[in-house]
Amino acid sequence: MRVFQFHSCYPLYFDYLAKRHPDASEKSFKHRLSLLLEHRYNAVHLLEPVYSGETNVAVTVANDPILQRLWATEHGLVSPDLTTILLAQIEEHRTEVLYSLDPLTWDSAFVRRLPGCVKKTICWRAAPIHNADLSAYDLRVCNFPNFLQKWKEQGMRSAYFSPSHDPRMSDFVSQYDRPIDICFAGGYSNLHIRRNRLLELLASLANQHHVVLALTHPQRKPLIDLPLLRRVPGPFAYLPENLRRVAVPPVFGLEMYQLFGQAKIVFNGYGEIAEQYRGNMRCFEAMGCGACMLSEAGIYPEHMTAGIHFETFRDEAELRSKITGILVDPSRAERMGCLASENLQMHYSKAAQWKAFQDLVASI
Repeated sequence: MRVFQFHSCYPLYFDYLAKRHPDASEKSFKHRLSLLLEHRYNAVHLLEPVYSGETNVAVTVANDPILQRLWATEHGLVSPDLTTILLAQIEEHRTEVLYSLDPLTWDSAFVRRLPGCVKKTICWRAAPIHNADLSAYDLRVCNFPNFLQKWKEQGMRSAYFSPSHDPRMSDFVSQYDRPIDICFAGGYSNLHIRRNRLLELLASLANQHHVVLALTHPQRKPLIDLPLLRRVPGPFAYLPENLRRVAVPPVFGLEMYQLFGQAKIVFNGYGEIAEQYRGNMRCFEAMGCGACMLSEAGIYPEHMTAGIHFETFRDEAELRSKITGILVDPSRAERMGCLASENLQMHYSKAAQWKAFQDLVASI
């Protein structure tokens, strides 16, 4: 079975990578791809053979213009268009099964242009698809039952599939000297009203605890908060003052793992679209790095048990009390983090994820 998997990165991540590896754009496609894989961005979603180097399973970062144009140059392709390059990669690989982690950018119109060697198409989407057309994919997968049910109701085939434990996370589990009390990595924007409020609560604890919030956010508030005009920045900082005191630049990949490995508590906040279901990437990343995850109450995936592998809260008052309880008994938090990491390795390994993917392919 010849599988081609592709994903996308935030444009901010490419700037982040360029600052750390300024020469990465001057070398080969293989060199830059190896760098991207080694840095572990999206690692919980990348299939095991991607890392083991099996030639029948290929991968690329489809929206990385530097990476993709390196491939095009090396293969004598003149077009700078990323979709044209992606189609050429798939054809050159003789792909039989295509697995897309960015079906909003590469939707049904793209699927209809695939070369004849592609027999089956699968896409991951753990959020609403809004007006995008994903109907041409043979199967839509994620680990949020509410989205799977909605797609089934729309007549689209869907199936449960989960992120996995990244073995590199184990390098950070044994960091028992965790100087950071509470940390968070993620976005602060008008798309996450409830989470923003909780982050401001965490920031208010900075006088008592060591709080680090690695935030992705606009620099300035929009001049006019209306559709199409929100991109015009105004004179005022986007973050409230109390958040600015504890905010640090965003972190990705291994540097995020390192942050979680230094923290006693990793806060995990959900957006409203998740409804009562839980199981986002942070569950795997926080617990995989041996931190005590403090997350919103809800329905978690199988083998993730609140009170054993992580702690939950229902409201702001309980969030405060849970933080206090965890920090007064750091040895319990340490044990919980280690148990959570061991649990992920047992039930959500890369090998198990790859086996589940092969079963999905067989089912279609």
